[in-house]
Amino acid sequence: MISDLLRKSSAGSIAASVEGQMLFGTVESVSPLKVRVDNRLLLEGDALVLPHFLERQEFHLVHEADLHTMDKTYLIEPGLQAGDRVILLALDGEYLVLGRVGEVGNVRQVVEI
Repeated sequence: MISDLLRKSSAGSIAASVEGQMLFGTVESVSPLKVRVDNRLLLEGDALVLPHFLERQEFHLVHEADLHTMDKTYLIEPGLQAGDRVILLALDGEYLVLGRVGEVGNVRQVVEI
C-alpha cells in the first residue's frame, strides 16, 4: 500500500529514484469512488487510497436533562461528493487522495439527519 511506501521512504529505505507526482482530479462518483484526472485517466477501486477525514462522518448524540431527552444524529462531513476537485499523490500505481481543493471559507455545514 501507499502508506507502507511512504513509511519506508521516510526511513530512507527506498532508493531516491522513487518519485511521487501531484495530480488534480474531479470526483465523478462516490459509490464506487471514481476520480477523473484527465480525459484519458479514470481512477477507481483499489488504486485510490482515501483517508478517513474525507469519508462520511456522523455522530449520534443523546442528552438527558430533567424531563427532556435530546436524541439526534448529525452529519459533520458528508465526505467527497461528485464534482469535488481533489489533489492526489501518485506513487507506485496507487493514488492517495490528499484532500479537497476549495475556496477559503467554503466549509460544509453540520446538518441534523
